[in-house]
Amino acid sequence: SLSFVGSCWLCSSRGRMAQSSVLELQKSAVLRMLNLGAAGDQSWGAAQTWKVLVYDKFCQDVVAPLLKVGGLRNHGVTLHLNLNSERLPVADAPAVYFVEPTEANIAKIVEDLSKGLYESCYVNF
Repeated sequence: SLSFVGSCWLCSSRGRMAQSSVLELQKSAVLRMLNLGAAGDQSWGAAQTWKVLVYDKFCQDVVAPLLKVGGLRNHGVTLHLNLNSERLPVADAPAVYFVEPTEANIAKIVEDLSKGLYESCYVNF
């Protein structure tokens, strides 16, 4: 059980462990998404599928504390782009979309698909 006597639970050692565990779970979920759902660690040197990560501002803020640019590259992300920016086609790579499930975001994904910007796509909300 949590105790608030004397300090916030996030400031206690138990809280730091819980916070660390949450970050590790979040990172594991993001890596599973980047590995296109495959189990295991597809880090550099493993069978690698180069991909484009397309995210909105909210999901960019989710990914930022978990993986830096080098970490994204180590997991096959060749480009990371904002959904609402002007993007050029990368026809030989799949896109991994990581966005909030809003009507505007879905419309933008549909627009991308109609333009044939990517080889294939994986949509994650």
